[in-house]
Formats: sequence, C-alpha cells, structure tokens
Amino acid sequence: MSATAPDTFPIPELAEFIQRRKEGYRPMSGPDTPYAHPIDQTILRTLKSVPFQMAINKALDFIIEFFYTDLLNNSIYVSPRSFPEAYKSLVECSRTLGIAVPRMLAGQADFYAIYTTGTDENAFIFMSTAYSANARPEEVQFVIGHECGHIHNQHVTYRTIVLILIEGVFQIPGALGNTIRLILWPLRQTIGLALQAWSRRAEVTCDRAGLLCCKNLRVAESALVRLLLGFEAAEKVDLDDVLDGMKRAQNSNDFTGLAQLFRSHPNLASRIECLRLFAQSELYYDLSGLPKPPGVQLLDKPTLDRRVENILKEF
Repeated sequence: MSATAPDTFPIPELAEFIQRRKEGYRPMSGPDTPYAHPIDQTILRTLKSVPFQMAINKALDFIIEFFYTDLLNNSIYVSPRSFPEAYKSLVECSRTLGIAVPRMLAGQADFYAIYTTGTDENAFIFMSTAYSANARPEEVQFVIGHECGHIHNQHVTYRTIVLILIEGVFQIPGALGNTIRLILWPLRQTIGLALQAWSRRAEVTCDRAGLLCCKNLRVAESALVRLLLGFEAAEKVDLDDVLDGMKRAQNSNDFTGLAQLFRSHPNLASRIECLRLFAQSELYYDLSGLPKPPGVQLLDKPTLDRRVENILKEF
C-alpha cells in the first residue's frame, strides 16, 4: 500500500466546502434525503422535536468522553498518508452524498466493526483494523458509504443514544453507572422502543447510501455478510443459501418478531432483502445515475416503500 494518496486523487479542502455553502450550495441532508426510508424520516422528525434536545446533547458529550476517550487517544486518523485507500473511499463517499469529509479513525477493537458516533454537530467514524485488513477495498467503500449515510441523514445523535444510552450505559459498573441509569431510566422507558424501531429503519436508509457509493449490489451483500462472519472469508459461503437458511429459521420461531422489537439492526436476511428491492427500484437508478436496464420493470417509490416496510414491520 502506498504511503501517500495517488497523484490523480484530489484531496478536498474543508474551506472549499464551506465556501460552496456560502455560495448557495445546499446538499440534500437531514431527515429528508431522497433515498431515506419514509418511516426513518417520520420518526426522526418526531425525535428531533422533543423539548430536551439540548439536555440530550450535554449528556452525550459527557458519556462519549467516558466511553471513547481511550479509543480516540489510541487510534490513528485516516488521512491521505495513513490508510490512503480508506481515505480515498471516505472522500468519494462524501462527494457522492454531498457532505463535508468527516473525521475517521482506525484502531484495534474487541469486535469486528465499523460505526459512527458522536452528535450531528461532532461526529466521527471508527473502523476496526481487523475489518480493513480482511475486507476487499470495494466492501470497505460500501461500509464507509453506509456510515457517511448516518451523517448525511443526521442520524448520529440518536444513533449514539441507541448505542450508548439505551445499550452501553447499562454496562457501566459501580456508583457512576447506577447514577447514570437512574437519570436515564425515564428516557429509556418513554422512547426506548421508538428509538429501536427508528434505528432499524435508519440502517436500511444507510445501506442504500452505501449502495449509492459503491454501485454494486453483490459487493454490498458481500460486505454485510463479512460483518457477520468476522475473519472468515465471505467467499466460503453461498449467499442465497445463507439467506434461505435464515428465513427458514425465522419462520419456524414464534419469537422472531418479539425479539426484533429490542434490536437496533434488522437481521442480515432482512437487510439484504430490503437492499435488493432498492436496487430494483426507479429511485436507485435515478439517484445513482446508472443506465436503467432495458426491458426491466423497476419498482416505483410507493411500491418500494410498501414492500420494504412489509419486511421490517413487527408482528
């Protein structure tokens, strides 16, 4: 791997992005991006209208410091000189979605993952070096595009609440953990399930962002499978066979729908099924700029939305 970015690869300046904004450039962002799942948009608007938004941000600032100070101090910033291929993907995804290039770090983690955390005003992407070492570059492009999608859609504040305040904070031991749990218990009880329901649909939205960035459905599917398999090679499994097995397991378990209520991500089979529908839609071809396949009946947006929600809805 080269120590520097390729000569033909232009590195954007943040000042350039800010100047474009002053000149009237307004990328489509927030809870109204054209590719977002409509229920993702509706729930997010409701969440952002709550009167204690400022208090939430202050709580997040404290808890992010608690959880992530060590990670930030022991990770490497992705840049043109460090992890240049990942940085190239980060810039390309940012340009595709029309956002400023976000901070991204790479380092060791206890799990095989890439995620975005922080707040909408102060977000960063973290990628485990285990993932970057084992995934193909085009798969990395998809997952970076997915994470940029969270930033593009202004998911970050509430994604962080799901990941930390709803899940991670209950792992804090001792008196500090008890105090934080007591303070946050009303929030968990009042909007916890709504946050989980929104989060599952936000993941579908961002899978679409990832596909718009990599423009290859099989690559996107392989990237999602690799997240499930960890170090094992995704090429060792037949994707359709895996999905069929997962669907049979879901259909034979009466508690599948109930268990899904408490998950922040749809299961893999559902995510891939939803992404395949998006790849068969007029919306995908309109946004990606790819030529529409001749003689193929593409899904219009109402049909796409209805069929995706039928996959995601709880029962």
